Amino acid sequence: MRHNFASGKFQHLGKKALHFTWDNDHSVIDDCGLIESKRDDASFILCCGVDRGDVDAYMDDLTFAYQNNLELVVSNPDLVAMTPEGTLKTCPGSIASAYQKMGGTVHWHGKPQKEIYTMCKELVGGWDNAIAVGDSLEHDIAGANGADISSLFITSGIHTKAIGDEKSITNLCDDFSVKPSFYIDWFKA
Repeated sequence: MRHNFASGKFQHLGKKALHFTWDNDHSVIDDCGLIESKRDDASFILCCGVDRGDVDAYMDDLTFAYQNNLELVVSNPDLVAMTPEGTLKTCPGSIASAYQKMGGTVHWHGKPQKEIYTMCKELVGGWDNAIAVGDSLEHDIAGANGADISSLFITSGIHTKAIGDEKSITNLCDDFSVKPSFYIDWFKA
């Protein structure tokens, strides 16, 4: 996303961002040369986090943005993520999905969008030794499949409640129309 702002891809959005963030982290605003704005002054929404809790906490802002034709740039299309405690938390992709369902324009960044894989492939000079690792079939594994690289599906992540045995993994992958190269219950870097 930072690359796209630096390259001028979002020049048409202006510089005034209504910023949704995690833990009050506003570094992306500075990194992208943007100005953090209140809702009434914003020229677009920059969705990098979900510090208010769930999507409902953002609906007033999204309704206002939709009524004023503001576009939304999302830095992470994940819908949910696993917390260290083992619960699921809402992620920026959930906000972007809600906005898109309202009819709002969303610019997606990250897995599974091809653009992120093309950029990474160019940066590393090919996929000869690449593997995508993740717990989301919809994002991590689908993105790897679309980029034609190997993948490692972590089964103890966001899909853990749907997995009981090898057959359930196969069925779940079929439900998402993906095929991981490998899967493992736990991964530690």
